[in-house]
Amino acid sequence: MFRRVLHSIAASVVGQASQILIQLISVPLLIQHWGLTYYGEWLLLFTIPSYLSLSDAGLASALSNELLIMVNKKDELKAARLLGNGITAILGFGGLGAVLLALGLKLTGFTTWLKINHISESDAWQTLLFLMMYVVLALQQELLSTIPRAEGDNASGRIWITGTRLLEFAVVIVLVRTGSQAAAVAMAYSVVRGSSWAGMFLWYRHRYPWVRQVKTGFFPLAEIRPLLSPSLAFFGFALANSSFCKAAHCSLALS
Repeated sequence: MFRRVLHSIAASVVGQASQILIQLISVPLLIQHWGLTYYGEWLLLFTIPSYLSLSDAGLASALSNELLIMVNKKDELKAARLLGNGITAILGFGGLGAVLLALGLKLTGFTTWLKINHISESDAWQTLLFLMMYVVLALQQELLSTIPRAEGDNASGRIWITGTRLLEFAVVIVLVRTGSQAAAVAMAYSVVRGSSWAGMFLWYRHRYPWVRQVKTGFFPLAEIRPLLSPSLAFFGFALANSSFCKAAHCSLALS
């Protein structure tokens, strides 16, 4: 038990340190290669999809706690069904949120009121599309990270996500230094995160036999209805944290 706690603390420290390192290196690098104005427009576009991280309304956190209970009870069939429902529900909520957000941006002419002048409108739309995909994939990966936590290995999921962030960072450095612009960088974020999610899922299927029983289907409203009340409580914390970050001019930092 003590070793697991130490591993969990170490994983959290490494995650925080890597995030700080990425921020310290990426900001001057992007400004150097893109210029301050282009970088500012990129930050504006990067911030818009962050609202999709609230689209699951705390469902991922509620699902993760319920999953922990099911695994501890050795009810692996129910745990697999719960995980499959969670993947489907988060995809559904994220997809619906993305459609509504894109529609709102289209109707309001976001490039005009955000004063996006150095990034073309077509590039801005491509950038937003890929970043929306990235946010939904990040939510999915956060849900998958609860699998090892339910099995008593919290550090494993955090380390995987930290490794994904570092890989994203490395790819972005290469792209920016070779002259790539916002749309290509956003696509790289979504491709790396999607590949990492797929690898994570396949690895956990291999490591934990019950994960092989996970199935997805139509939107499982009846299955997740009992979790809506606790999910709203988690949503309140996420909303408060999001408001605090924006008030403090925090940049987007996805899990």
